[in-house]
Amino acid sequence: MLRALSIRHVWVGLTLAAAFIGPASSPIGLPDLYWTLLTGAWMVANGRLLESDPFTAAPHVAGPVLNVQWLADLIFNGFDALGGLPMVITGTALVVTVTYALLLMATISASGHLRLSCVAVWLAYILGATNLSPRPQTLAYPIFALFLVAIMRSEWRKDTRLLWLLPPATALWANLHGSFFTGFVLIGCAAAARVLASRSLFPARPYVITLVGCVLASLVNPYGPGSLIYVASIGSNPVIRDFVTEWAPTSVSWGEGSMFFASLVVVGALMLKSRLRLTVFEILVLLVFGYLAWSSVRAIVWWGLVIAPILARLMGSVVPNRLGASRDKPVLNAAILAGLACLAILSLPWFKGSLTILPPDKSGLFSPDTPVGVGEYLRTHEPPAAGMMLNDQTWGGYLEWATWPKHRVFLDGRFELHPPQVWFDYLDIVFPSARWRTLVDEYHIGYLVLSKAENADLVADLRADAAWRLDYEDDQAVVFSRAASATP
Repeated sequence: MLRALSIRHVWVGLTLAAAFIGPASSPIGLPDLYWTLLTGAWMVANGRLLESDPFTAAPHVAGPVLNVQWLADLIFNGFDALGGLPMVITGTALVVTVTYALLLMATISASGHLRLSCVAVWLAYILGATNLSPRPQTLAYPIFALFLVAIMRSEWRKDTRLLWLLPPATALWANLHGSFFTGFVLIGCAAAARVLASRSLFPARPYVITLVGCVLASLVNPYGPGSLIYVASIGSNPVIRDFVTEWAPTSVSWGEGSMFFASLVVVGALMLKSRLRLTVFEILVLLVFGYLAWSSVRAIVWWGLVIAPILARLMGSVVPNRLGASRDKPVLNAAILAGLACLAILSLPWFKGSLTILPPDKSGLFSPDTPVGVGEYLRTHEPPAAGMMLNDQTWGGYLEWATWPKHRVFLDGRFELHPPQVWFDYLDIVFPSARWRTLVDEYHIGYLVLSKAENADLVADLRADAAWRLDYEDDQAVVFSRAASATP
């Protein structure tokens, strides 16, 4: 068996180990996960889907909650039940590894070059690296990669058998996350390319049938067509588009944006240098997913996944493929693979403290911006007798996970739960306008949990206001409550 270990295995091992070690060694960031865990736990405890949100106190929009990611909530709750947050991180790392393993298969199918396919997958990983944290969207990545495998095999090997996996995969995806529409877009590009290339509908028939099957399969969820309506409405929500960074148009002022525009330069340079002509399908994919990535930062991860097969094909005509059997040294290959396996194990949350190469901000379970101190304070102290909490919105998910039901946050990151006016009023309070005191009274706010860095002006006003009492302070957070004589 040792003799069978070739340099090809090392390339694959390096690729998959990198995909695993990154998310396995990273702490949990603030977005998404904490209300996901809380919602999953609530559904398990109550034996039913969540129809209204019990975790936030701000006024809600009318109608029932459409929790289209309910299955992802249960999956992450299952990880948590198996081994707490370390298992949540580990499960996420395994999901990411499966994603890039499938992407590697798709890329090899398109290019025929294993080494160059690995390089292309590394580039795809870099583009998506900031979007691989434990969150429902991450569970969608392997399904999108499966779509790529099926389409690449159909396009380059004329094997359409895997297309029949896509409708049932869509049924699963539609219960995990609202990004299932990206699968429709990918198949639509493939179908349109066949029509444009042949000027006939007949060659597109496998893709059209698959697309119809996927659209119908997406209705297999507790909300039926409501999930499609939710997906269509979430991106057009004015508060989300204007105030949520990851939904904003991509800019070079962010690291992800710089990487996206750099990838455009790389693709363009390879197109000019390569002797290959892109297929109609590849051109459509670059245009459509390039537009999505340009219009929204959160779509850059999908861009990275779709360009990997194209990059590998273009590089194949520029870089010679010299990966041969003469390089094989089975013992050395085995040692490298064993070292990668050990490094992957040491990167897990239970053991990563022994990895001195990790920077301090990666050594714990929580990212440095997580308000652990104030969360512990709230967990051990009762809320004031009257009034709601007003919290820094970015902390909402963590605080509700850490302190509910004793404390109920005002807002978390689920912007669709509340009318736009609630968000505008929130901004008028935390970036204090002349009416912030009036708004605090109108919303019956009894105490405020604020970031000293992000809410510095409001914190300064509260310190100078005799109507408010400082109850807690650390390097990161403050808690103010109404003085007894100032209760409205």
